[in-house]
Amino acid sequence: MAERPFPTRNGVAINPFELDLPQFEGSKNIHHWAWTKAAFGSLALFQTFRDLERHQTLLAIPTHNYIHAHYAPPEMPTIGQAMNTVMEAYDGSESLRIGSAGRFELIPITYSLIKQIKREYNEKRD
Repeated sequence: MAERPFPTRNGVAINPFELDLPQFEGSKNIHHWAWTKAAFGSLALFQTFRDLERHQTLLAIPTHNYIHAHYAPPEMPTIGQAMNTVMEAYDGSESLRIGSAGRFELIPITYSLIKQIKREYNEKRD
C-alpha cells in the first residue's frame, strides 16, 4: 500500500530523481509524473500536461515499481496550474512525448491544440 502522496511543487509532481530512491538495474520504461491517463480525464489541457516531455522520466522498471508501491499518486494540479504549465511549455517550444520507452515520438504542441485547450479552459475555470 502506498505510504504517502508523491510530492509536488506548484501543482507539478517533482522529478523522481529528487527523491532518495533505491537504485535498481534492469530494463527501463517511462514513468509519467502525472500517473494514470484515466485520472486526467478527457480534457486536452490535462492530457497535454501529462504528455509534456518534461513530465516523463526513463526509469529502471524495479525503480518505477518501487515508486508506485511507496507513493500514492500526486494531487491533481488545478486547472490554472495546468494551464500555466502548458502555456509555458508552448511558449518555450517544448514537445509532447507519446509512446513507450523504446518507441516514442516527440510531437510539437500545435497552435490548434492550444486553441482547443484555451476553449476548454475558458469553459471549465471558476
